[in-house]
Amino acid sequence: NTNIRPSSRDPRGIAHSRDAMREDLLRALDTLYHQQDEDARRGADKWLSAFQKSVQAWQVVDSILHDPSSPAEAKYFCALTLRTKCQNELEELPLESIVSLRNSIVQLLLRLQAGDGLIRTQLCLALVAVVSHSSAPSIWDGRNALQWYLSQINAAGGEMAKNATLEFLKILPQEAFSPSSCLRPGRRREFYKEAIMSSVEAVQILAQYCVASSSAREMEKLLEAYASWLKVNQGITINISLISDHPLTKVALQGLEDDSLFDSAVTCTIELIWYCKPDNNGRIPEEHRPLTTRVVAAVVSLHPLLKSTGAHVVEGNNSADVDEEVLKGVASLFAELGDAFMPLVVTGTPEMIPLLEALIDVAAHPNNTVCAMSFQFWQLLSEELLDDQSRCQQSQLQFFQTVFSKLVQYLCLCLVEPEDFETWRPDQKSEFKFGCESVAETLHAAGLILGGDTIISLLASPLQEVASAVERGVAFEWRNAQAIMYCIQWMSNCPPSATNATFASILNLALLLDKPNSMAYTSTMLIASYADWVSLALESKLPGLPQPAYIMEKLSERLNNQQIAGAASLAIRHMCKACARELGTFLDALLHLLRQAVCFVDSKNSEEGQSKPSGLNASNLLHISEAVGFVIAGQPPETQEPALMRFTELLLGQLNVRLEEARNGKPTSSRQWFCYIDPLSAVFSVQNPRGAPSVSTAYMQALPGIDAVLTSLPHDEIIAEHACRVVKYAVKVGTRAADFGIDILHPSLEFLHKHYHLGNHACYLYATSELVKTFSKTRSSKLAALVSEMLQTSCNLLSNAEAVAAYPDVADDTFSLAGRCIAYAPQLLEQGKVLSPLAQGARVAILVNHKDANIGSILFLQRLLKAISRPADPDAHWLPGVARDASLSSGKGEALMVKILAAIAGALPEDRLEDLGDLLHAVLLVAGQEAVGWAGTILERVPSITANKDECRQFADCISAAASQTIRIEELMIGVWEFAVLCRRSPRSRDTVISALLS
Repeated sequence: NTNIRPSSRDPRGIAHSRDAMREDLLRALDTLYHQQDEDARRGADKWLSAFQKSVQAWQVVDSILHDPSSPAEAKYFCALTLRTKCQNELEELPLESIVSLRNSIVQLLLRLQAGDGLIRTQLCLALVAVVSHSSAPSIWDGRNALQWYLSQINAAGGEMAKNATLEFLKILPQEAFSPSSCLRPGRRREFYKEAIMSSVEAVQILAQYCVASSSAREMEKLLEAYASWLKVNQGITINISLISDHPLTKVALQGLEDDSLFDSAVTCTIELIWYCKPDNNGRIPEEHRPLTTRVVAAVVSLHPLLKSTGAHVVEGNNSADVDEEVLKGVASLFAELGDAFMPLVVTGTPEMIPLLEALIDVAAHPNNTVCAMSFQFWQLLSEELLDDQSRCQQSQLQFFQTVFSKLVQYLCLCLVEPEDFETWRPDQKSEFKFGCESVAETLHAAGLILGGDTIISLLASPLQEVASAVERGVAFEWRNAQAIMYCIQWMSNCPPSATNATFASILNLALLLDKPNSMAYTSTMLIASYADWVSLALESKLPGLPQPAYIMEKLSERLNNQQIAGAASLAIRHMCKACARELGTFLDALLHLLRQAVCFVDSKNSEEGQSKPSGLNASNLLHISEAVGFVIAGQPPETQEPALMRFTELLLGQLNVRLEEARNGKPTSSRQWFCYIDPLSAVFSVQNPRGAPSVSTAYMQALPGIDAVLTSLPHDEIIAEHACRVVKYAVKVGTRAADFGIDILHPSLEFLHKHYHLGNHACYLYATSELVKTFSKTRSSKLAALVSEMLQTSCNLLSNAEAVAAYPDVADDTFSLAGRCIAYAPQLLEQGKVLSPLAQGARVAILVNHKDANIGSILFLQRLLKAISRPADPDAHWLPGVARDASLSSGKGEALMVKILAAIAGALPEDRLEDLGDLLHAVLLVAGQEAVGWAGTILERVPSITANKDECRQFADCISAAASQTIRIEELMIGVWEFAVLCRRSPRSRDTVISALLS
């Protein structure tokens, strides 16, 4: 009955016979591949996954693979299972079983038929996994693995042996170079060295096969294997004469003209290119020159193919047989040649001109995928020329400026939107825009070489024609104009001189191009990118320059268009930042604009306003608010304070109206409050010290309204975060000027303390930590009492791992607040009563898999440990002793070491290793040899399946050396990474060691 679910039997059961399990496996595969019942298929899939992890699977898959009557799908599944088990679980087998397995795989390879290519690949991967794991000479009869394999295959002979050998010779170097197999780090290095030492023998064998081979398919396999050995060897043992005379080198270079060998020939030629590359000074050794000449000539000979296929595409000749993969292959060859020969290219030598011309044609190709293959070369060339500029002669720089000028003109064409762009699917549009960003990065690199004035002179002519058409009111090709403006926008890192009248005319044109939306968006972003240039041009009194007030008027009009409102608000922000002083007369219009924006965003966020179309959103409102703040900050002292008061009155007036409506029962969504709170933080954030008195006054006026909002919505964390930004920036500005910051300290702290107890939101803790850092020298018993009370509340909340997992942000900001108290103001901790529960919470949080909570707890513990050896502080003489008691005494140090080592072994993701290494180093510096003893005892619990005694001893020695300070922390980190890779090399290895350490 094919519908019987094979999951009814346990594949791990010892009493279950091999034959019965074999039948279950075949039924499961039949169910998975041929039945329609989804529940049955899910059950089969679950059973098969469990089967693959079982010990019995070794024998069952071997039995099915050796049975000629087994279905092809069953053989493939078993070959796949065998490969996976050899890669991940081979260490669990005894030596005699590995020898038996080795022989079995070779026998299977010799029995495969011509159509079993997929199975052959999996079996070769399995055999290479055996090679990678097994270094014992007894396994390979006293020879290296390659010699042993060839002796077995040669004894058998025949076509199947030849196919298996070619596959094996291709896969072996690839796996030696791959980090994917589950090898111990030491064994991985040994395997790589063994592959390098076998390289000469391998390529010699490939030469023998090449001479005897006549099939294109076999030649393709030979080229792939040859390329793999060249890549893994990197010239260490394979000398240039062997490569130059090798028959496959000739086949690879000739194969660039052969459609049947082209792909493999490209792969092989790329490796040959890197063997021929010049040294860092651009010199090619004499013995390399013959091969270099042949390789470069073979690649450059493909240039006409690139030009002709490009021409066919441009002309739209659909009858031309254009293979995109061939184009990609040719482009990749030129790109690799350019990268490899960069030291010679930057010299500007004439022999590199054909290569540069070819790469220009790659960049000019209408196929965007082909074009993009040259981008890395051009960006690297720009970097090299800038680094080398002091040594380059003027003639060389002029030569490369000519080259980059051509590049810019061609790249502009890549940015032209197709005429049917609006009918494209969203994913196609996204792909096009992503490609435009790649082009823009290359334009950025070109701009650094050419300079702004040169770029404008290159691109101005088409835009002048557009300007003439706009002036006459006639139609023009806006897509080309948009592409050029996009180019100019992305080159804002190298703007033209402040006296460039041509660019002033381009800005005037950008202000007129408000249709269609795509054109308007690009022209608006161009204005945003060059706001600083406008400021410089104003100082230079450049004739024809559009004045800031006029620019602002035109940008304000574009806020009404939903498609470009975001760009317009950003441009307004940048203009106000760059030209704040000149825009003082525009402040009334800005405040009116802000008032409209607040009302509009408020209505949009309300329930009755959700269906209204709008060009504005919260992000746009933030830009306009910052614009107001910049203009206020740019005014002279006598007008700055009145301007800030006008802004505050406007915003608080609207906030109070909204609060009154809410008290009277009008429905209010939580998001509506953002448009009253965010403008305050935005304006405060950009004020200068001269505005400190005004900011303090405005902040104190705003605090009651914000308090009312938070009191009505105590559990809304997002509103709380927005409100805390107001506190943060008001305090930051206030403390820049003496006598003002302290006036807002206690009101701010009481505000944060109150709302933390109401909502337990992490942002209140973070804002309090900012206060502690800012007012660390302030002696305030009230500050100490409130901070300690907030920390104690957090400790009560974070009592166990489940609580930390539930409130990871609270944990992070609690540890941040406590850490800042230790570092800046230990007197606030009231004799350190809260340090012990904090340290306990931090030890718990280390293993909670939340990045912020992990890192927050680790940094806090580091600061706590550093406090033990900290110089005596008259205000906190008690700190070293209390810190030691909280972190290391009474078994706490050993418990901390267990968690650190478990986290390194795999209990935390790899991206936390650096922080864990820093914490381990801090423990070792404070506890010394005592910590070494803890680590040694803990490492004895590591199972041998994960790390043997020698590997554990090596890490323990590294820890001991760090404790005695005979090695630096960088060397300790190498040991940490080595141990981490060792433990994490497979899921089974990782899970086993974590269980052993934490049990």
